[in-house]
Parts: sequence; C-alpha cells; structure tokens
Amino acid sequence: MKKRSLRIFLSLILVLLCAIVAIVFHIIVPTPSGGEEQVFDSIFCQIFSFPVVASFYFVILSLHIYVIILFLSKKSCISWKRIGAYVGLSFALIYLIGMQEVVVSASPFATYGFDFVIYELIIGLGDAIPTLLISFGLAYINRKEEKNYKNIKLLKIDYIYSLVVALGYIITRFIGYFTGITSSDINIYPLPVTLWTIIFGIALGGVYLLISQIFDNKNSFKPLIIIGIIVGLNWIWFNLFIGLVFKGLFFEMLLRGTFDVIGVCLLLLVFVACRIIWIRKNASFY
Repeated sequence: MKKRSLRIFLSLILVLLCAIVAIVFHIIVPTPSGGEEQVFDSIFCQIFSFPVVASFYFVILSLHIYVIILFLSKKSCISWKRIGAYVGLSFALIYLIGMQEVVVSASPFATYGFDFVIYELIIGLGDAIPTLLISFGLAYINRKEEKNYKNIKLLKIDYIYSLVVALGYIITRFIGYFTGITSSDINIYPLPVTLWTIIFGIALGGVYLLISQIFDNKNSFKPLIIIGIIVGLNWIWFNLFIGLVFKGLFFEMLLRGTFDVIGVCLLLLVFVACRIIWIRKNASFY
C-alpha cells in the first residue's frame, strides 16, 4: 500500500514538473517580430487569467499521459523503457506536427509568415521534449516488478490499420473543410493546409504503429482503443488550447477535435467489423 501511494505521489510530482517546464518554455520563447502581441481574451482568461488557464491546460494534458502510462503498464508485457519510448514519441510527434496547423483566424500566421512556422516548431519542441521525458519517468515509476519482458512484433494487419488511420484522418478533415464543419483556411492557403493535413494523417498512422507495439495483437478492437481513448482524447484536449485562450473559439475547437476522432473511429469500426465478419465466414466455411 505504501509503495503504491509513493508511486502515485511521485507520478503526480512528475506531472506537475512537466506542466511547469512546458509553461515556462512557452513564456520565455519570444514571439516573432513584426506583428502585434496576441491578446488572450477568452472568458476563462478574463476570469482566471492566462497563466492559470495555461497551467490548467498543461496539467490536464500531462495527467492524461499519466493515466495512459498507468493503464498500459498494467496491460502490457513489454519493458517500461519501450512503453515510455512509444508513448513519448507518439505524443511528441503529435505536438510537433499538430502545432503547425495553418489556422489564420486563430494564429498570427498571416502576419508573421514563415517566421511563425519556426516559432511554432520551437514551441512544439517545448511540448514534445517534456512529454518524452515524462513518459519515460512515469513508465519507470509505474513499471512491473517482473523482468521477463516480451517483444510484440507488428503484424501485416497493423500496417493496414495504420493506413486506415492515416486515410481516415485525411478524408475526415477534407470532409470537414468542404462542409464547413471544420473551419480552415484552405481557400486562402490551399497548398499549406493540404500538405499539413496529409503529413499529420501519415503521422497519426505512424503513432498507431508505435502504440500497437504495446498492445496484445489478439485484441480485435485494439485500433479503436488506441485512436479513440489513447490518442483521440489527447488530440481533442490539445486542440482546445486555442478555445481556452481566445474568445468565441471554445466550441469550434471542441467540434474540430471531436469530429477528427469520430471520423477516424467510424472508418476503423467499419474496417474492424468487416474483418471480423470475413474471418468468421471463412472459419465456418472450413
């Protein structure tokens, strides 16, 4: 009991440290020159102030990673080093590329141009590096005592699911763009928006492959668990930062992230269901 309490205490301390490092990094990195300072005018910032809202955001983001590590450490048979590496690299990749999304209405991209891309890359590193470190730290703190770890190899079906995830995100996003469900600047910057969408879709496919190596390959609904709960919830909350600090964007950003996750999960669900039906029919045939 004491050991469990100590693990929880150390994990929460690590979560807070990670959030503090991310917040400090965001504060000390200077914005690109040549434009006006951003005004954080959301109702949350007006009531609680921007530092409090930003702190809350990063703590929740880190807590989600903690819950994921805790869950995977109990369910997986691989080493804590692999769990930390796969989870850390997955979210680091999401933050690095996700930060580059071109949304002129919610960012100074139109004012700063390419300088803002560099700025967002630096900010993305400020999120990615602490995330990678906290993942290793949490995996170590919550590791299993046993030493007989196994290596879970990727199967052909995992690569197929990875492709479904990538295509699912790209298709979902373009449906959102052209129906107006997902606000975008594709009419203003068609090439950057299109390139970002494709690159991020491919990155999500890669994230699926990374986290798949933690799960038992016999689980038929593994893709939905990975994308819906592990990656999806984090992506929704990641998108909400803009909604938490800028006026009138909260529900728009909530819809944005939720639509992405639902779209990919629906395509995965259809694919999983078709695969299960095909396997059962062929099994009964023989």
